[in-house]
Amino acid sequence: MTEEIHQPFPEAYDEIDKATKLSGFTMASDVLTCSLLRTLAGSKPGGKFLELGTGTGLSASWILDGMDEASTLTSIDNDPHFLEIAQSFLGNDKRLELIHTDGAEWFEGNKEKRFYYIFADAWHGKYLL
Repeated sequence: MTEEIHQPFPEAYDEIDKATKLSGFTMASDVLTCSLLRTLAGSKPGGKFLELGTGTGLSASWILDGMDEASTLTSIDNDPHFLEIAQSFLGNDKRLELIHTDGAEWFEGNKEKRFYYIFADAWHGKYLL
């Protein structure tokens, strides 16, 4: 399988990638997964998306890149250090809500919310489900 992407990377991607490597974060999603996330977001105009496990914001940058102006992304992480990286590069995007909390706790208080897709990119989503 080739890992060649025949589309432009999000504007903030390279800078987030550098900061990610400097931070020691090693669980970022690969670009093929991220490219799919952008495509899926682009297929749902006005969509509401949820990301569990913001990390440093690499995946979020791709989702945002695919979203239209009426769409929203809620992204949750329990590590404030990594969220700071995401905030510094993506925080000016009004479509994005970054939340520092435990995902399970957030779910308990937000069961009524509905999303076009949920990208479970945290420990449980990647390794236990």
